[in-house]
Amino acid sequence: MSPGGDALVAWASSGVPPLCGLPGGPPLMPPGDAAAVAAGLGERFGVDGARLLSERAAFTGHRRRGRRSAGGACRLLRTADGWAAVSCARPD
Repeated sequence: MSPGGDALVAWASSGVPPLCGLPGGPPLMPPGDAAAVAAGLGERFGVDGARLLSERAAFTGHRRRGRRSAGGACRLLRTADGWAAVSCARPD
């Protein structure tokens, strides 16, 4: 299996996909290279990047929130030609 395929399998088995998608809908795989990015960042620090995300969500009680990130800081907004992710820092 290719390195990208290995990252995808790790992502799918990490517990992250149930955090992605609309509430009440099926879990979704995010578009793009999220699996490879998480794997690469994790490898750099000697951890499983995708599993770290799912464990953080479990520890903090984050859940799927549709067009808002599980933590609530980032929102997806429709634009004239697609979507934009807007994230604003908060003191909490």
